[in-house]
Amino acid sequence: MAWKTIDSERAWVLDYAFDKKGGQANCCAIKLRDGQLMILSPALGVSDADFAEIEKHGRPVALVATNGFHHLGLPEWRKRYPEAKMYASAPAAARISKKHEGLGTFEPLGKLAEQCPSDVVVLEPPGMRIPDVMARVSTPSGWVWSFNDTVMNIPVIPKGVFGMLMKWTDSVPGLKVARFFTMMALKDKANFKKWFLGELEKAPPARVVTGHGAPILDGATAAQLPKMVDAAI
Repeated sequence: MAWKTIDSERAWVLDYAFDKKGGQANCCAIKLRDGQLMILSPALGVSDADFAEIEKHGRPVALVATNGFHHLGLPEWRKRYPEAKMYASAPAAARISKKHEGLGTFEPLGKLAEQCPSDVVVLEPPGMRIPDVMARVSTPSGWVWSFNDTVMNIPVIPKGVFGMLMKWTDSVPGLKVARFFTMMALKDKANFKKWFLGELEKAPPARVVTGHGAPILDGATAAQLPKMVDAAI
């Protein structure tokens, strides 16, 4: 584990193992204001060195559960930063609270606007049965987008039945709309697609962080995302 720089002043990502089978996920840190960070999908098993590394850029004030499945790291981040507020959609908060008794209260995602400057936007997409947070931050290089399970960048097809499902739904390999997830998560595809394409048009992605897989730092590849969304949903 080691933090990777997406933008030297505003965004960093840490990959972590979430099971013993080699499953990997990403935690994204976004600088809000001087001395303040937002953490999306707090990582599991973070070393003191990695905590110290990200603290060079600020102290986490907002811990965001990006959906009801990315919760394993919350207890250790909550312990290290007890003053930080936790945020989640209502369905995610209900599920996570059952998994971690005594973790504390979640704030609604809408209240994150009070923590964020105007160039950091946290989005709760409409039309989702399983809410999945997206976020973006403006940088000198353009907009950095952070996704969770809706968009992934898994380099190879996983083994077993899960891999077959991902291949069948054209969710792998490489940067893809994760159709194996959206087929379950969306309840209003038309509304979601219209909204998603509109947001990407307002803030064209220059770099992309996904919940699983390496960040996309190439602007030309990141710019293909609207076409991928249009074709996949």
